[in-house]
Amino acid sequence: MNEPEQHRQALSPGTGLRRYRLLKVLGVGGFGVTYLAEHAALGHRVAVKEYLPNEFAVRHGTTVQPKSPTERPDFEWGRTRFLDEAKTLARFEHRNLVRVRDFFEANRTAYMVMDFEEGEPLSRLLERRGSLPEDELERLVLPLADGLAEVHAGGFLHRDIKPSNVYVRKSDGSPVLLDFGAARQALGQSSRSLTAVASAGYAPPEQYESDGEQGPWTDVYGLSALCYRAITGETPTEATRRMNRLVQGRPDPLMRLGEEGSDGYSAALLAAVDRGLAVVASDRPGSVTEWVGMWSSRRDRRSGHSAGLGKEVASGTGASSVTAGSVGASAASCGLSARFRWVSVATIVLLLVAVVVGDAYYRQSVLPLAEFKELLGRSPDPSAADENGSSDLHRAASQGNAKAASWLLKRGADVNARDERGWTPLHRAARESSGEIADVLLASGGDVDARSHDGVMPLDVAAAANSREVASRLLASGAEVNARSTRT
Repeated sequence: MNEPEQHRQALSPGTGLRRYRLLKVLGVGGFGVTYLAEHAALGHRVAVKEYLPNEFAVRHGTTVQPKSPTERPDFEWGRTRFLDEAKTLARFEHRNLVRVRDFFEANRTAYMVMDFEEGEPLSRLLERRGSLPEDELERLVLPLADGLAEVHAGGFLHRDIKPSNVYVRKSDGSPVLLDFGAARQALGQSSRSLTAVASAGYAPPEQYESDGEQGPWTDVYGLSALCYRAITGETPTEATRRMNRLVQGRPDPLMRLGEEGSDGYSAALLAAVDRGLAVVASDRPGSVTEWVGMWSSRRDRRSGHSAGLGKEVASGTGASSVTAGSVGASAASCGLSARFRWVSVATIVLLLVAVVVGDAYYRQSVLPLAEFKELLGRSPDPSAADENGSSDLHRAASQGNAKAASWLLKRGADVNARDERGWTPLHRAARESSGEIADVLLASGGDVDARSHDGVMPLDVAAAANSREVASRLLASGAEVNARSTRT
């Protein structure tokens, strides 16, 4: 693949920015330039994004300036929103959300420093392949939905979900969601350029309105549009054209996948995409959790398949019992007493029961801890916390691992430990919609009214995640339904 050409307004390779040295240009967009850089002291590589909106700013030497005095308000407004976006992203620690490590102002503009990932944009992958099978699409979309649920629970939106803003890692094919639209949204509200806010085909109608009411349903539209592109090989019809046709009383020009059918894709997926692309916001799922839940019928079929495997295992056990009986009958035919025969059969049955019970114990008690240890890359530690303040109990809650959480709590882990956002493990259980984890934490004294640094309580998170299971437990444990978040 050819490297992007050096942009005439980009900084030269070798330029120093605080603790970083620029190596080359990775990409250029309407709102800025992204560079590959390395940390001057540590040597590790990062991606550095520079705020440089080419519509109303230009570079003079190394500095960035508005093209004219009349452009200055828009430029400064956008720079503030750019830094707001960096601060927003720095709050989240999720494998499928771009990780912002640093942000600062220099050269009269602003920069954010992100983890550098080897891979390619999903847009490039789709250009090469046209469409994706459902299993592969699911492996990309469900992790993205999980990351978005965390963003929404924190009170933020992405606003610009499209294939070019999803990066596919070279190492394992997992997705990373890039380029939140906070800066573009603010600029769109402040300036004359609304086209920069709404990505044609992927933005819902409310993003074309300066006062359109936006929420999680806005990102549901973008995620559904991404799926539509991956299924059909075509970008969805732009929302403004769809609205115009409907206002005129003419049919929606966007093909409904559920009605047309599409070989190789489940009816549940097609129905979820159709509903997520509804023109009227109230007709869409209100959260990504609800939208993903529309795929449940497909996952239920998979569970049925697992049940079928369980029946096969049971049949195998039955066959072993028959074999044991045959051995006993053979022994009797050799003159052994009936009593010895029954003792032999009973012994074998007990051994089989022991194996089954032992395997169940291993899977329910030992295996979860082993998986948790593998996830951590070390033995669980009740007092450990990483640089972001996340304890092992936080991680167990995020993983939905109740056995690991119980193990840590019995060994003195702080049930109300705070991470860098002020979230407790109970916040994370609410985000993951894990009633089992919530039960474990509440039984050990989890604070139902704990507020994060921006005033978010576990019940707020459960409501944002549409988790009735956790919300009911919190309310039963004394959480106030009318308590108000202090977040602004």
